[in-house]
Amino acid sequence: MLGTSSSVAGLVVGWFLMQALVNVGINVILATIPDRIPAHRHGLASTVQGLGLPVGAIIGVQVGAFFADSILTGYVVLAILLPIASLVSAWLTRESRATATEVRERRRVLVELRQTFRSLKFRDYRWVFISRAVLYLGFAMVGSLNLYALQSYIELPPGMTAAEGVAIGASLLLPLTVVSTIIAGPLVDKFQHHRMFVLVAGLLAAVSTLITWVWPVWTANLIGGALGGFAMGLYLGVDLALATLVLPAAGDTGRDLGVFHIALTCYARPAAPRWGARSFQVSTRCG
Repeated sequence: MLGTSSSVAGLVVGWFLMQALVNVGINVILATIPDRIPAHRHGLASTVQGLGLPVGAIIGVQVGAFFADSILTGYVVLAILLPIASLVSAWLTRESRATATEVRERRRVLVELRQTFRSLKFRDYRWVFISRAVLYLGFAMVGSLNLYALQSYIELPPGMTAAEGVAIGASLLLPLTVVSTIIAGPLVDKFQHHRMFVLVAGLLAAVSTLITWVWPVWTANLIGGALGGFAMGLYLGVDLALATLVLPAAGDTGRDLGVFHIALTCYARPAAPRWGARSFQVSTRCG
């Protein structure tokens, strides 16, 4: 639908359908962590899950750039890969019905819908949700506006365009995000100080933004971008592990983690200008 649409309305409908259906699968994946993995390994599980974001961004940009001259073909390839990946995931994570970890009472659909956001009444869960929403809002805003900051605010070296600056910055940001994500999970499993990692990630992200604001030059943009990428990875490696500690009640794990995931999907839209000139052109043409 996205590959053949020629109107804004079609793109909006197709994108929302895509988000809704993909997030069904993501919520199931999130629920397997408290269900299938011991509590003392939730940090490592959060790291593995968190790596999907930066690694997927790196691969996705390259695939998008490769199909820049054939948008429909690119969408068709994606439409084939998604169900294949889902089938492989379902096959590799087969469940044993004899070892159910939660016994859940049956409820009517309307009752279930009314209780969807019931978990937000619990103080600890609510604060974890808010912290995730605010951090991802900040990451998405900075990433989306970076191209425009390079165009009109940050002083670039002679001969460098804003699009080239974005591409160079992304090559530094994404690897640091991967590295810090890998580091965070095992460390939080060892020290069991989840809130400390969230606090440090938030402070580093704030500092990374302030660097460019007070020092609007190319060098500062690289330093700020690297620090922001490191902060994002640090948070990705711990946020899901922290969420599993504050789940309100047994039996509603999947639902409550699905609500927790809303904090990411509401704000963390793909920030095309962050990843480079060619990918920015691809994203603009795709809508």
